[in-house]
Amino acid sequence: LAALKSTAALQATVGFYCFISTVSVYDVGHERFSAASTPDGLAALSAAGGLREDAPLLQFSGKADPYTIASQRGSDEELGENSYGALKVLCEEIVKDAYGPAGTLIIRPGIVAGAFDPSGRLSYWPKRVSRGGTTLAPPADAALQFIDAVDLGEWTVRMCESRTSGVFNAVGTQTKGLADRPTFGDVLATCLTLADVEQTRQAIAGSGDLSAGPAEVVHASAEFLSEQGVATFTDLPLWTGALTAENASSQLLFRMSNEAAVHEGLTFRPRDQTLLGALQHGAENKGAWGLPESMEQALVAATRVASPPAKL
Repeated sequence: LAALKSTAALQATVGFYCFISTVSVYDVGHERFSAASTPDGLAALSAAGGLREDAPLLQFSGKADPYTIASQRGSDEELGENSYGALKVLCEEIVKDAYGPAGTLIIRPGIVAGAFDPSGRLSYWPKRVSRGGTTLAPPADAALQFIDAVDLGEWTVRMCESRTSGVFNAVGTQTKGLADRPTFGDVLATCLTLADVEQTRQAIAGSGDLSAGPAEVVHASAEFLSEQGVATFTDLPLWTGALTAENASSQLLFRMSNEAAVHEGLTFRPRDQTLLGALQHGAENKGAWGLPESMEQALVAATRVASPPAKL
């Protein structure tokens, strides 16, 4: 593990270590979260403020020596389940053993987004809407959590400068509990506004392809999308799907408490700034995210047949 080498190299001259971990360290399949496999259980977890830093962590379950693993491309038998998160847990332990509680800052981000995000996960949405035409989207009430990379970076620097130790979920984008999270409806509404502004700018400049027509968003139900075999997280980026016993653990991804980090000064820029950065400077979609256009439009048509708009 790189953490072994870095702590060994720095321990004699550096007295404080900030390790960037991940919310993937949590053992969301633990029996402690069994109640979260039901709507009432998820609602109770949200009402309690979400998953906190003292939640159960993953244990490495592979047969390989985790301290010699140089790549995560090994077999499932060698690496075990959830190896990414489990190896991060071991890294956290290495740092804490080397620097002690007072000299260790562990930051666990969730979805990091905004300008220059190479993943394309969040930037898919403003870029897709800005192309015009009809965008298929998850249910409008499906919640999200993401943090702007600039907010995360600035806060991390301040924490290091003040030598604040501890373990913190660095997730967003709420400051008043999980009820303050944005939904896909919120995000796509902002994307539509940004698309209108961008089309106006292109029209004034005399550039851009406006042949796709005005942007429109159609939110499909979770049940419809599941029935149609629409894959979570990839076909519709960042959508965790309808709640089932099989994917209950994924529902916890956007139910992380950031209370401790907010108490230590973590702040969030307005959502439209993050989405504008993602639109202007986010990674271009190269097939990793989203549906083929023909399939997307077929599902839009099927959605309208299944749930026709109300007649006024």
